[in-house]
Amino acid sequence: VEGSVGLIDAFYDNFPAAASDLADPTFNPGEAYVDRTGETFPGVPQVQTHLSMQYAFALEVGSDWLDGWITPRFDWSYQSEVHYFGEELKAAYQGGYHLLNLRLSYDFLDDRAQFALWGNNVTGTRYFSNATPIASTMGTVIQFYNAPASGGAEFSYRF
Repeated sequence: VEGSVGLIDAFYDNFPAAASDLADPTFNPGEAYVDRTGETFPGVPQVQTHLSMQYAFALEVGSDWLDGWITPRFDWSYQSEVHYFGEELKAAYQGGYHLLNLRLSYDFLDDRAQFALWGNNVTGTRYFSNATPIASTMGTVIQFYNAPASGGAEFSYRF
């Protein structure tokens, strides 16, 4: 069993003349600055957690080369909401989300061979981990989404 919790309370104490991510100072000099005092830092979630569990069970099937270990693994994580740029850019805001990854492996041949099935983001959570603001010139934000639900199988042999 493994776990972690990260808590951070980071915010600007005093930042009265910050550049706005929404306005271009060349075209809108009066709207180019905002007061970020009291705002949280961009790209920094307040809460991050992780929990993983795995346990290997002996599996005896009556054959020396097939006897081995079966190991289920469970990985869960949570990240609280985060804004990647100024709070005035609502499209650069990512709400909190949970992720779940699963793996089941079977080790045999005296621990030389392994077959595994795995699934990442098995709940299909849709989330992005970065953004690029082009709001001041194009009026939008480009969001970079992470992989959707995926899965696969692996076979490895050590010699």
